[in-house]
Amino acid sequence: MKLRKQITRLFVILVIFANMTLFLMSQHSTTCSISGVVKDTDNNPLSKATVILEGAPMLGLVVYVTKENGSFHFANLPPGQGYSLHAEKPEFQTKKFTGIHIAIGQDINIPVVLSRDPQMSFEVIQDQSPALDAKQTETTVRYSQELIQSLPLHRDLFEVLNSIPGSVPENPRIRRAASVSGGSVRQNRFVLDGVVLNDPLDSYPATNVNVDTYGEIEFGVAGHNAETTGADGGYINIVSKSGGNQFKGSLLTEYYDKAMQSTLLSPEDLNLLGLKKPTEFNSWNDLSFSVGGPVAKDVLSLFVNARYTNRVQNFYHADWSSTLDAGKQVFVLDLAPHREYNVFGKITSFLPLDIRASITYNLTAIKEEFNIDRIQKNLDQTATNKREGELAHLLSIQASYALTPDLFLNGRVTYLFRKFSLPYSDLSLAEEPRNYDRYFNMYRNNPEFQQKSVTQKLNPAVKATYFNDNFLGVKNMFKFGLEYEWNLWRWDFWRENPYYFDYYRGDLYSYPTEMQPNRGRIYAYSIGSFEGSSILENETHRIGGFVKESLTIADRLTLNLGARIDYSNSRFPVHYRVQSADPYGLFDVLPGVDLQYGAYNPGSRDVMKWFDISPRLGLVLDVFGDGETILSGTYSQYHESIAFRYFNRVSPIYPQLSSWYWIDEDLDQEPDADDTYTQIDLAENPDEVDISTRLDPDAKSPITDEFTVGLEQEINTNLTVGATFVYKHKKNIFGNVNDYGLGAEEAWKGYSTDSPYWETFEFTDPGEDGVFGTGDDQSSYCYVELIESPGGRNWYYTNIESAFRKYTALELVLNKRMSNKWQLLASLVWSKAWGNIGSWDMTTSASSVYFNTPNSLVYADGRLDFDRPLNVKIQGSVQLPYGFDLGCYYNYRSGIPWNRMVTVCVPEDDRYLDPGACYTVATEKRGTRRTPALSTLDLRLQKNFWLSDALSVDAYLDVLNVLGGTSYFISTHPGGFIDYRDPDNPTFERYGDYVDFGGFDNRLFKVGLRIHF
Repeated sequence: MKLRKQITRLFVILVIFANMTLFLMSQHSTTCSISGVVKDTDNNPLSKATVILEGAPMLGLVVYVTKENGSFHFANLPPGQGYSLHAEKPEFQTKKFTGIHIAIGQDINIPVVLSRDPQMSFEVIQDQSPALDAKQTETTVRYSQELIQSLPLHRDLFEVLNSIPGSVPENPRIRRAASVSGGSVRQNRFVLDGVVLNDPLDSYPATNVNVDTYGEIEFGVAGHNAETTGADGGYINIVSKSGGNQFKGSLLTEYYDKAMQSTLLSPEDLNLLGLKKPTEFNSWNDLSFSVGGPVAKDVLSLFVNARYTNRVQNFYHADWSSTLDAGKQVFVLDLAPHREYNVFGKITSFLPLDIRASITYNLTAIKEEFNIDRIQKNLDQTATNKREGELAHLLSIQASYALTPDLFLNGRVTYLFRKFSLPYSDLSLAEEPRNYDRYFNMYRNNPEFQQKSVTQKLNPAVKATYFNDNFLGVKNMFKFGLEYEWNLWRWDFWRENPYYFDYYRGDLYSYPTEMQPNRGRIYAYSIGSFEGSSILENETHRIGGFVKESLTIADRLTLNLGARIDYSNSRFPVHYRVQSADPYGLFDVLPGVDLQYGAYNPGSRDVMKWFDISPRLGLVLDVFGDGETILSGTYSQYHESIAFRYFNRVSPIYPQLSSWYWIDEDLDQEPDADDTYTQIDLAENPDEVDISTRLDPDAKSPITDEFTVGLEQEINTNLTVGATFVYKHKKNIFGNVNDYGLGAEEAWKGYSTDSPYWETFEFTDPGEDGVFGTGDDQSSYCYVELIESPGGRNWYYTNIESAFRKYTALELVLNKRMSNKWQLLASLVWSKAWGNIGSWDMTTSASSVYFNTPNSLVYADGRLDFDRPLNVKIQGSVQLPYGFDLGCYYNYRSGIPWNRMVTVCVPEDDRYLDPGACYTVATEKRGTRRTPALSTLDLRLQKNFWLSDALSVDAYLDVLNVLGGTSYFISTHPGGFIDYRDPDNPTFERYGDYVDFGGFDNRLFKVGLRIHF
């Protein structure tokens, strides 16, 4: 009894706390609304009619009395199906609409016609939910819980994201991200019950949320309205499940292992392509438990989920010793275990005065013996990190209040905390220098550094919605909102040994010349030597607001006029470093070194400020006035907010590399004070660092201009077909260039093809056969740095005027909601993505190499990494006799564009700053070639068993890649290595893999069991 009182008291305290957040905020809508007009059979509006809304998605019921014009509004409704709407008026017939389904963000219209009937007859109308929204201009796709559970996908958001129209996955072995409708992989916005999941450093989801908690997902793929910020690609709006008024629960387990996978490429094919045997997971175990129901009926409900996953991924790592012994790259198969715990809870309340409140919490804990995100085959086992002690908390408190029948307030406050650690793996050698063999592109001993970080995000906001059915003769819905976002990232990084040595085919003398055969190259990181010795804090603040006016004229034409205003700034609250370790005693003799490796504490500093206004304009026409044919068009401008990756590298204590040519005078293969060193690159003296010499003080936010035109047709209440044309232009792209310290006005000299510090070197590319003097030889060229160059590198962060990305697409979508025992979502997208800088992880990091030298601009324009001219997706399910269900997901997409690149070593000419230096350059236009198209089919066969009225079991078998689709990813330098150091006798060698690991080469069988009670 005492425990029950304590639990009840806790619920009451949490609900009161939620209601106190009414003055705080909401971003993009996680709710939906129903509106309409009650009329008689002569088309006259009926005032003072009573309209009652109730249903499974909500607690309790809501009553509305129509106004003089007969109108009614129900706003801030949770999405879902099973609503019923009851309309009555004395002396008129009573009508009840049942089976109403409303999706996230929808504002559906239900016209009600009551006939005079002294007998007070009662009519029930089944499933009259409009399939189209005649007021919304966004291009969206909505997934119900029913659709998500029926598809044969891996159980995470990445798989669901890649199933939507217009999305293209990034290499899934590197990072689980996607480009949506031509946007970058970092400009998708992920939101769960108002909690922005994006990490403020990399803009990827900071944590995982179990798919079993998803009630419904709205994917905005284009035409985002003024409520949306931080997205030029997809807006992924997840509404989690609520407990409801009925007690329900489920237990799910899913499993597959190595024996349930088969490789579809033959050994001959693997050798031909330069691939190792592709692998996915050695084993996968997944266990998830959910329960929800009323704590107090019509007042308070609770939903809880807990999940544990244990999976082991196979990967190949380079083996340094075996590679040197064999004279070619040798890889060893290894295992990367991943253990993850998820806990989710949601309290929902419906209080007096039409106050609705909820509290959402999610916990994620992860441990990996090898950091899977950063596993690459060019790492020796010793050069790996592990992912240890990761912990993330998400909290959202929100409430809505109907101040009047036409004025609604929403408030929300959200908080994210994430602790993330990447120490060296147990196999790393912390006291040794890092080693790199530039011939085999292979690392050993240890990664760049050990690190720990803490991320915090606080995001309160408020939104008001006002309905006016007669504003200057038109219907009006006005919204405005304010929000504040605070982000903090505290980064702790260190190396026990700051040195890093180059090798060449195992030889420490990696840069020999005829006169100096014992010449190598050494590097040193400017970094503290123990945990807590280098701390860098990044902080951003953003204040944003939006206004949105929707004017509906004659119930046919809706104008959506809106704009966002965002102000963001950034600073370094804390950044300091203690003295670096010096195991070889070199810092006193290395040329140019002053305070680069000493203790330094610059104090707090302000960094960047951006102020942006983003117009969002839309038009929707109900062509025939029946809500069945909708024509729409939008213009949207998206500005990026300041992310940590845009400025954290300009801190004077950010770890930098200095490098020197090293002549080992005593030939002991050990650097010491008596050897000779010649400076190549030098980290800046922190005392001399002016942030304005690293960061353009006039830099502006990157901008995307987007236009869409769409036409949707309702075939029936459950089936729609639509076509949308999308055009995007990304400009003001922010990145780094080498300006030699010359500043913004002369930064072009570091990377432009017109630079006076670089000249053209023409050479012969021996072509695919690698043999000079054959028919596939071609003339090519690269740029070589001259002795007149200032030399060195100063990475200057600015808007790169010549950088751009463009995207056009025609998207055709057929959508069939579940009815008559089947559902379907099919899409066909014709598209073109082109420009001179891609939208994948590296190119959007702001620290890519794409504008660092003129060689990056050789054949730079063309088809980009996510260009897929044809992308077809078909997914759905059908209920078969005898309790069987069949689900499928089919995807066809064009191959990945690529072009031949080579690495050229130029002659040892005294006119060059670095005689004999090597440069990587394209020999043909970007996207000239394309990998084979990919076609995959995944199937799920499920059988339902009813054990009692309250207990059932679903058993299913997934077969993934039924058609045996295979794909691969081209590596960075597939062309080879051309040595012109002796210009009269050039040589060619092919090194590295011609292509990278395949991504869809296995056929996989997976079994699952779901118990419902």
